Amino acid sequence: MLRNKSQILVMLGLLITLAMFTTTAVAADNSVQESHSETNSAVIDNGVVKLGVNDQGHLIVGGVGLTYMPTFGEALAPGCWCEGWGVGDNITEKSGWASWSNGGIVNVELVSFTSNATTATSVVNITDPVNQEAYLEVTHYYHPSVSPNLYQVDVSIKNIGASSVELLYRRTMDWDVPPTTFSEYVTIEKGTATDVVYTSDDGFANSNPLAGPSYILFEGEAVDSGPADHGSLFDFNFGTLVSGETKEFTIFYGAAGSEAEANTALATVGAEVYSLGQPSNTGGPDLGTPNTFIFAFAGVGGTPVFPQCSDGVDNDNDGKTDYPDDSGCTSPSDADENDGTVPVPEFPTLIVPVAGILGMMILLNRRREN
Repeated sequence: MLRNKSQILVMLGLLITLAMFTTTAVAADNSVQESHSETNSAVIDNGVVKLGVNDQGHLIVGGVGLTYMPTFGEALAPGCWCEGWGVGDNITEKSGWASWSNGGIVNVELVSFTSNATTATSVVNITDPVNQEAYLEVTHYYHPSVSPNLYQVDVSIKNIGASSVELLYRRTMDWDVPPTTFSEYVTIEKGTATDVVYTSDDGFANSNPLAGPSYILFEGEAVDSGPADHGSLFDFNFGTLVSGETKEFTIFYGAAGSEAEANTALATVGAEVYSLGQPSNTGGPDLGTPNTFIFAFAGVGGTPVFPQCSDGVDNDNDGKTDYPDDSGCTSPSDADENDGTVPVPEFPTLIVPVAGILGMMILLNRRREN
């Protein structure tokens, strides 16, 4: 039976501390649980952005492609299901691709597909149409990024064939941005990315990377092109990939309540290439309201189009923003505010475990005195 305040304090501190560690352990365990059952798709979200992911790695499942949950706006599924990807070898002119409406699913062999509430992983092989032998393994791993407004897709392409390839990758998507679906403004910025060989607004293009260039209103770059029913087409040439070698890069899908918020999200993840889809209502193309949809890439041979050290955001949460105020910035063009230091946890984070430890010390001290 507890007979004094010090014993009550000790027990309360120990119980709360134990609860904190138990909750953390359970959360960590749940975060890695996946369903390994046979499935063709998954709808995943992070509370802000929702994606419908197919087992071959392309988007749009049951009317969900890319949804901005605060406005319930869906930007890919209202019209044709025109979102997809393709990969190929520029030397042998062999390729494979996956999309519902941009050329179908060709020379793609499913290896595995796993998912949970927030992530999805597609692994496929690209096969030779003549002998059916696999020569490329393609993985698309969808998961929340460091920005709540962006989902991240880690793409890895491994050469599992015997010969080197000249690696090509294409991603296509048709913007259908609410509330003015089929009448949107499109922006494409390719920055300094050397792996980008072609961009345009033809979101209806075949996802085959060997299909060649095409456009609707523009090719290259544009700011607020439209209004029209168009989208984005990105072609990449990653150069030689020898047998056994893997190429990795990142794609981002997301949305925000304004263009300014979208730019902040792009800066946070260090995007090197991007497309914005915005409605044609009042405030749409200039302010990006009520929603701006985002499609972006990183790790494609460029530098961030919105460097963290000049984006007006405290990206590393140290209370200092941009050059020259943030010690992690060497210039306004520095891509990263982080100076390598680890922020000290705030007082509420420390008080409960510290109280428990102090309580145990008090109790032990009193027992020795008695």
